[in-house]
Amino acid sequence: MISEDRSASRRTFVRVAALGGVAGALAACAPAAAPAPAAAPQQPAAPAGKPDWEKKWDDLVVAAKKEGNLAVIMPVGAGWRKLMDGFEAQFPGIKVEARQFTATSQSVPVITQERKAGVFAWDIWTGSPTIALPQLRTEGYLESIANAFIRPDVLEDKNWRDGFEGGWLDTAKSMGYTSQAEGSGFLAIDTNQVQEGEIKTFQDMLNPKWKGKITMADVRTGSTWGPMMSVRLQLGDDVVKRLIIDQQPTFTTQAREIAESVVRGKSAFAVGSNAVVLNDFVSQGIGQNVKLIDVEGMTYISLSNGAWYQMSKAPHPAAAQLFLNWIFTKDAQLLWGDQIKANSRRVDVPPADTLALPKPGRKYIKIGPESTLEESAKTQKFLNDLLGIKN
Repeated sequence: MISEDRSASRRTFVRVAALGGVAGALAACAPAAAPAPAAAPQQPAAPAGKPDWEKKWDDLVVAAKKEGNLAVIMPVGAGWRKLMDGFEAQFPGIKVEARQFTATSQSVPVITQERKAGVFAWDIWTGSPTIALPQLRTEGYLESIANAFIRPDVLEDKNWRDGFEGGWLDTAKSMGYTSQAEGSGFLAIDTNQVQEGEIKTFQDMLNPKWKGKITMADVRTGSTWGPMMSVRLQLGDDVVKRLIIDQQPTFTTQAREIAESVVRGKSAFAVGSNAVVLNDFVSQGIGQNVKLIDVEGMTYISLSNGAWYQMSKAPHPAAAQLFLNWIFTKDAQLLWGDQIKANSRRVDVPPADTLALPKPGRKYIKIGPESTLEESAKTQKFLNDLLGIKN
């Protein structure tokens, strides 16, 4: 809503005294002055019209409501569904159909299979740029969103850390925009097994006492190769091998299994845990024994969690554009932070997770922008080779 600055207007009245005495006599002898022309009636000021962007916004809302639906692919967790509920509440008449996947890599085969069958079911996809850019973009499944943003509160540099431009994920600044830039890759520990301060660095995770007591996300998912990329680039390949092979972790593709392994005490700690899923356990009154900790060497800066893309040939293009503008507004980012437990790049949105704030003086590997894709691919291949996984 745009607020108007309404200033009270004033009228200034000037009282002129009648001339008397000599001045009055001289005035009487003077020729009569021609009557002043009647003042033209003052026209009321024309009301100011709406800004151009606001007209476009109104038209977009109407078009999106006419479509009536928005189809989204997103991660698992109740918080993501509540985020979509917030969009529905903001724009009554638009129903969000959402399909949730444990890992973003799992949704790509589904999209590919549908596209080959001529099915174009989805409008919006959110997930890792390391999946989106080399796979979805290469196949032509993504639409440019360079001209999608029309709201000034979204476009203004002053509202974003590193300015608005800092959120683009691809070099061309057209496909994929993120609201996140924060620490990620935290370790979930069972505090009944791991004592306070017992694990501070990645080397602490290699203690033989943890052998067979570790759960990890499948190495083909970003939840594992993200933190392992950070370790590999900072500490070397051999250190990663000691965790992946020597410590004999249990791998799973299911986010709930990862969380439950530490909630139930089956594992001492878990790599690749999902904070939203962990929060689902806490909301049920269990999981108070689980704590996320920042392990130096493994934590990295992620631009993935708040990354959004529009699918090409989207069935509801107006609703997709409306969502892309809405999700980056202050109110939507407040909701996103509250439900996803992630920190927004918007400077007017307070941190939702102080643990994820980058620590001054700490060296971090950044994962997400197109410039990091080559090293991401090398890490994925390295991990696959370690376990003999054939793609």
